[in-house]
Amino acid sequence: MSEILPNYTLYVKNLNDRIKKEELKRSLYYLFSNYGKVVDIVALKTQKCRGQAFIIFSEIPFATLALKSLQDFNLFGKNMKISYAKTTSKAIKLANGFQTGDNRLNGVNGNGYEEEEFEGEVRAQPSTYVPETETSQNPPNRLLFIENLSEKASNKEQLEHLFKQYQGLLDIRLIESNTSIAFIEYETVNQAAVVREGLQGFKFLGNNLRISFAK
Repeated sequence: MSEILPNYTLYVKNLNDRIKKEELKRSLYYLFSNYGKVVDIVALKTQKCRGQAFIIFSEIPFATLALKSLQDFNLFGKNMKISYAKTTSKAIKLANGFQTGDNRLNGVNGNGYEEEEFEGEVRAQPSTYVPETETSQNPPNRLLFIENLSEKASNKEQLEHLFKQYQGLLDIRLIESNTSIAFIEYETVNQAAVVREGLQGFKFLGNNLRISFAK
């Protein structure tokens, strides 16, 4: 099998298939958009395609950086396995000047992926992912998105010291390329809500924390 060359689209597998599709896509967006502009996220929930997703970047260097930085990253209790996708998305091909009727687009589905790209049969077309605006409020869930961390708080031990004061702390996930943000996961939605309420605006090592639900 020939080596897959770097391209705009990453193929992600070994995702937790118990997570609702929109929650999974939103969490993937928060993670991967730290490495560059994300054009689209495609995740199917059909039986043979569960636990897999495509992340489409606007530029290849962004995809490369995300692949190297997030390989084996633990998301919702499972380590992601990331590779370059075998097929360039239709969105990127069109952006590069190909026409919809071009033969080079033959064999791709509505999202621009060959059906054999997924480890299973593609039976449905997911809608294009549109991230929420900054003014929208996400529904309560177990995963918190922490922003405005100071450089002094950019290690797991410092964050654990603060967040373990609240019951139910499960996991702390840091982003190497952006030390001002982190994901904090709790056992229940109520526990996460208590933390969000209690530490919102809390001055931690020089910076006031901004906390939102990651969903």
